[in-house]
Amino acid sequence: MVSRILTVWLISCGVLVGLPGYAQTFHIEQYTDDNGLPQNSVKSIARDAEGFLWLTTEAGLVRFDGKQFYTSLHTHSQRFKSLYPDLSAEGKSLYAINEKNEFIKIKNGKTYPKQTYYQPHLKPQLPSFPLSISTGLPDNYFMLDTVRKYLIPIKNSSFFLCTHTTLDAYVQGKKACSFKREFSNFKHLFRLGTSLFEFRPDGKMKRVSEEQPRLFPLTGDILLNPSYKTSKPTIQLYWNNAADQAFLYLEGCLYQLSQTTDALKTELILKDFDFSQVNIASVYYDSVYKRVFLGSLSQGLYVCTRMDFQTLYLKEGGQTNVFYAQSRFQDSSVVTNKGVVMRPNHQRTVRKYLTALAQTKFDRYMMALDRHQNIWTTSENKLYKFNATGDRLLQQWQLPGHISCIYQGDQGPLWIGVDGQGIFQVDEQQQAPQLYLKMPKVRVSYFLYENADKLWVGTYAGLFNIQGSARKVTWVPAFDQIYIRSLHTSKIGEVWVSTAENGIYLIQGTKVTHLPLDPHRYMAQAHCMMEDRKGYLWITTNKGLFQAAKEDLLRFAEGKSDGTIYYHHYTKEHGFRINEFNGGCEPCGLRVQDRYFSLPTLNGLVWFEPEKIKPELPEQKVLIDRISLDGATQFLSSDTLVLPPNHTPLTIYVTTPYFGNVNNLRLSYAFTADDEKANSWNELNSVNRTFQLTHLSPGTYKLSVRLTNGFGNDNYSVCHLTVIIQKPWYLRTAFLIIIGVIAMLCVYGMIELRSSYLKNKNRKLEAVISERTSELKQMLALVENSQQELLWRKFIQDHIIAAISHDVKAPLRYVVDLNQLVYQHFQKEGTSPTMLEMTKGIYDSTFRIQQLINNLLEYVKPQMKQSGSVSLQPVNLHELVTNKISFFRDSARKNSTTVVNRVANALSVTSNPELLAIIIHNLLDNAIRITKNGYVTIKAQEMESETHLSIRDTGPGMPLTLVNWINQPQSRSLEEASKELPPQLGLGLIILKDLSQLLKIRLTVLSQERGGTEVLLIFQNQMPEDFEVNTHFS
Repeated sequence: MVSRILTVWLISCGVLVGLPGYAQTFHIEQYTDDNGLPQNSVKSIARDAEGFLWLTTEAGLVRFDGKQFYTSLHTHSQRFKSLYPDLSAEGKSLYAINEKNEFIKIKNGKTYPKQTYYQPHLKPQLPSFPLSISTGLPDNYFMLDTVRKYLIPIKNSSFFLCTHTTLDAYVQGKKACSFKREFSNFKHLFRLGTSLFEFRPDGKMKRVSEEQPRLFPLTGDILLNPSYKTSKPTIQLYWNNAADQAFLYLEGCLYQLSQTTDALKTELILKDFDFSQVNIASVYYDSVYKRVFLGSLSQGLYVCTRMDFQTLYLKEGGQTNVFYAQSRFQDSSVVTNKGVVMRPNHQRTVRKYLTALAQTKFDRYMMALDRHQNIWTTSENKLYKFNATGDRLLQQWQLPGHISCIYQGDQGPLWIGVDGQGIFQVDEQQQAPQLYLKMPKVRVSYFLYENADKLWVGTYAGLFNIQGSARKVTWVPAFDQIYIRSLHTSKIGEVWVSTAENGIYLIQGTKVTHLPLDPHRYMAQAHCMMEDRKGYLWITTNKGLFQAAKEDLLRFAEGKSDGTIYYHHYTKEHGFRINEFNGGCEPCGLRVQDRYFSLPTLNGLVWFEPEKIKPELPEQKVLIDRISLDGATQFLSSDTLVLPPNHTPLTIYVTTPYFGNVNNLRLSYAFTADDEKANSWNELNSVNRTFQLTHLSPGTYKLSVRLTNGFGNDNYSVCHLTVIIQKPWYLRTAFLIIIGVIAMLCVYGMIELRSSYLKNKNRKLEAVISERTSELKQMLALVENSQQELLWRKFIQDHIIAAISHDVKAPLRYVVDLNQLVYQHFQKEGTSPTMLEMTKGIYDSTFRIQQLINNLLEYVKPQMKQSGSVSLQPVNLHELVTNKISFFRDSARKNSTTVVNRVANALSVTSNPELLAIIIHNLLDNAIRITKNGYVTIKAQEMESETHLSIRDTGPGMPLTLVNWINQPQSRSLEEASKELPPQLGLGLIILKDLSQLLKIRLTVLSQERGGTEVLLIFQNQMPEDFEVNTHFS
C-alpha cells in the first residue's frame, strides 16, 4: 500500500541524507492520495477505543487500520473540520464535524451519521448560540481573536466554557466552579486531563483552571535543546483535544507534554523533522510503540516510527559492510575478520582498525576467542592466533586441508574442521593442532558444546555428536543430507538446530522435532538462533529477523499445541539497512557486554537489546465490519447478515487496527453451517483482507474470522458473522402452506370427482349385475332342469345296464353253455363233420358275443362310478397273456397262426386286472383275426422306470390312419373326438385307447404295409394304488 517510504539514515559524521531534517532513529512512511488517502489535507487525528486511527480531510472522514484507508461518506458535505471527545456520560466514542456542522459518531470502528453532539440534558446549561467549539491547536477554522463564547469539551458531560472575562467548569453536566479571567483571545488555551492551561508567548505555561492561576515550568528533554534558551518565541503548541494530548515543537524537535504536580514535563518524541516544510497541522502520538502521526495540510499523513534496532556500518559502503564472523573485543565492542572494531555510540558507529588483522586477508566465515582473549581466525588452510589487542600475530599453522570451521567453547581446546581430513584440536599444551577424528568425507559447518563431555558437530550433510572421553560418534538420522547452519543450547538435553533449507529443529535426548515454519516459509533458510533472558529465540533469515517464544516451541514438541506457532517478524522499518542476514559462519551471532545482540547482515551489523524490545503484537480485536454487494459498500449494523436467494457475489471486508509489519498479521477464516464448530481454517490475505461469497444454498451459515494475537497457546481473537440466505419464494413456509392447502383442495376435489364417478359407475354396474343376475337365474333354472334330466337319464342308463347284466347276460350265458354241451355231445357221439363245424361256429359266435358284453360292462362300470378312480394291484403279465392265448387257441389254429408267449413268468405290473385284460383281449383278437399263416408274438421288457409289453403280428399291417389316430394324444372334447375318428375304426379300438389312458398306459403302434403290426404298451413301474382318472369318454 505504501508507495513512498522515507527512511533517512544518519551517518557517523552527522550528515543527513534524504529530506532535510529526517533522523536515523525513525522509519517514516508518507501516505497521500496516491496510495490510499482520498485527499491530502489531514486536519485532525485521533484514535478510537478499538485502536483505529481517524482522520478528517477535505474529502471525507477516513479510518486507517495501519495498512488500509476507508472513507466514510454519510453526510451532505465531505469537508470535515475536526474530531471531538465524547461529551456523553459513556464517554467512549469520538465525534467528527464537517463544514455544515453535521456530526458523525464514531464507535466500534464504525460511523453513525446524523448525530446530536450536545446531549439534551446539557442544552439548558449552555449559553445561546453562536457558540464555538474548540477544534484543538493550531486552529484552522475559527478566528479565535473574534470568538466570544468558547467551549472546550472534555468527556463524560464535562467541559470548560470560556468568555473573554469568565471561565466556567462543568462536571457531569453541572457547573462545578466559575472564575473571573481575562482572555484577550483563546488561541493559547489547551487542556490536559481536567486542567486548562494557557501557553504564554514567552514559553511559560499557566494553569488557569484553579482559583489562583499559577505558572507551571517546563522540565525534561526540551531543556536540552540549545534553541530553548535563545528561541523561546519560536515554540509552537500543538494540542489534540480529541486525544487529550499536547505537544511543543521547537527547531525540528517535537516534545510531548505531561502534567506533574507542579510542572509540565517534556519528552522528545521526534527529532530533525521540519514541520514548516511539509505544513504540519495535527499531531497524534502512540506512546506504547513510540509512533508519531503527523497530519499535513498539503502533504497527507506522515507515520514516524522509532526504530528499536541499530545497524553499525562503515561509511565506505559496498563490500566493507558485508559481515559474517565476529568476535567480542574488550567487552563493549566487536572485531570483524577485517580488523575493524565497532561499537555504537547513541546513533553513531564508533570504529577503529587493528593493524595486524587489517593487513592480513582472512576468511570471513570464522573467528574464535580463547580464554586469554586471544583472537583466532583462518585463511584457507592456515590457522592464525593474534593477541587480545589484535596488533600482534602470535602463531600460525598450516593444516593439510581447507579449514571449514573453528570453535572455542567456554572450556576445552579449540576445535578445527578440516576438509578431507576430519576434526583437529589444539590447546595450550600442544604446540600444533592434532588430528582428533579421521573423517575424510565430512565437511564441518558448526561446533557446539552441550556439556563438557558432549560436542555437537554440524556438517554440510548431517549432524552428529562426539562423546569426548570415548570419542564415540553418534549420527542423528533425521538430519541425513541436511546442511546444518548453526546450533544453539542453553540447557543440557536441549539443542536447537537451524538449517540452510529445512527450517529449525529441536533435539531433546533422542527425540527430534521439526518445528513449523512461518506462513511465508522465510524461516526455511534459518541462519542463526540466539536466546534472550525473557524466554525468546531470535532467528535470522534471508528475509529479516524472527522472534519466537521458546515456551511455544517446547509446547509444540510435546504435542500440546494446535500446531500454530506465532513468529514475530522484524524487517528494515525496524532499523535494518537490509533484510538479508548472513549465516554459514561461526559464531553466527554474539552477545556483547552481556547486553546487546550483534548479528551480521549483507549491509552492516544489527545491534539491539533483546530484553528491551517490545514486539508490536496484533492484540486488537478483529472485525467483520463492512460488505460490498452490487457495487455498494456499507457497514454491518449487527452480527447477522440476511441475503436474498440467488444473490450476486458478496465481498466481505475484515479489518483489525495494526500498525506494525503486515507479515505479523495472521488472519484465517472458516465458513460452516450455523451449528457446526470451525475445525478447518483457511488463510486470509493479511494485506487485502477480503474474500468473496458466491451463490450459497438457502440456509443459515456461520462465518468465523480468527486473528492470532501473538505468542502463547490458543491466543486468538475471533469474530463471527451469521449469514442467512433466504429461501426463494417458492420454498418459503407461507408459500409451502398455501401450496399444501391448494394441494389438499385439489386432492379433495379429485376425491369428490372420483367418488362421483365411482358412484355413477356403481349404479351402472348394479344395473348390469341386476340384468346379469336375472339371466343367471334363468340359466340356473335351465341347468337345474338339465341336471334333473341328466339324473333321470342316468337312472334309465343304470336300469338298462342292470337289465343287460341280468336279463341279457344270464340267458346268453345259458345259450353259450348249451352250445358248448351240444358241441361236446356231437364230438363224443359222432356226427357229420359239417354239423360238427356248424355247431362249433355257433358256439364260438355266442361265446364272443358273451365276451363282448362282458368287456362292455367292465368298461362301462368305471365310467359310471362317482369317485372317478379305479383300483390298481399287481398283475402277472405272463398268466394274463397265457389265459388270453388259451381263449383264442382255436381261432389261431383255424387261421394257421402260431401264438408265442415270451413274457417272463415272474414279470408283473401295477394295473387294474379286468381293464388290462380287456386291452390285451382286444389286441390279441385283432392280431389273430388278421394274421393268416403267420405268428403273433407277445413279449415284455422291464426297464429302470418302465415296463414295455409288445404284441406283434405278421399280418398285412394296420392302415396308416388308424396308426396315426392311436399314436396321437387323446382329444379333450367329444366334438374334436368325433372329427378325428377314422372310417375303419371299430368300437374295440375306441375302448382300447380310452382304457389305456384311464390306466396311465402309453400306447404306441408301429406298422408296415404287408410287414405286420407291433403294439407297444408302456407301464410306469412306480404307480400309486389309486389315481384320479377322467371318467368321461373322449
